[in-house]
Amino acid sequence: MARVLILRSEPAASETAQKLETLGHQPVLLPLKQCICEEDIVFPAIDELSGFIFTSANAIRCLKDNANIDPASLALPTFCVGCKTAEIAKEIGFSNITIGEGGGKALAKQIFAQHKSGKLQTSDKAPLYYFTLKKRTPDLEHALEGNDIFIKPVISYEMVDQISDQSLKNTLEDSHIDVVLFYAQSAVRRFFAIEDEMQRNLFTKLRFGCLSKEIAGAIPKQFADQIVIAEKPNETHLLACIG
Repeated sequence: MARVLILRSEPAASETAQKLETLGHQPVLLPLKQCICEEDIVFPAIDELSGFIFTSANAIRCLKDNANIDPASLALPTFCVGCKTAEIAKEIGFSNITIGEGGGKALAKQIFAQHKSGKLQTSDKAPLYYFTLKKRTPDLEHALEGNDIFIKPVISYEMVDQISDQSLKNTLEDSHIDVVLFYAQSAVRRFFAIEDEMQRNLFTKLRFGCLSKEIAGAIPKQFADQIVIAEKPNETHLLACIG
């Protein structure tokens, strides 16, 4: 049994905790951030878009009660990072979903493939609406640059700090953590920002479970031997690599 620190936001943190308990581990929840939905999110008319992009389940949750959604538009091509994001999209009513396992780059490949085959057509007057946050990793947008694919980012939520650095330090000092799970580079950067201020042995005894190679790449090199990476970029494989 391992004591596993979960840093992701709710409700995903509690969902992960339940899975860990089923596997016989002991989860420790400490969500670094919380999702704050934007008010009055712009939702276009069906003739003003060609489809949707969601790289986070949070973006979809923030649309759940949007009264401006045209039900007919939910049948347009919808691109989601990961099965969980796609599952939530289906719950809201999106029906034409393509899943990219991994991150923005993987999803960009799916978008480009459909564009190249003619299944997806975009224009400056009818772009793909990308519901996202302001401070985001631009992997998806960079991967699609120069491919004549039109995307319109729409800020629909932000992630704000929920705990202090001191709370994070206290948890590491008092909770006897064995493994830390990382689902995003932003969590890696926040976590290791406190490393210089703490006893080094608190970090050298940890294992770091990473959803992808890209996320693992954000961990300082001196901890490379403590990293385990999911065989495939999804939570099932991430939790399996804990042992």
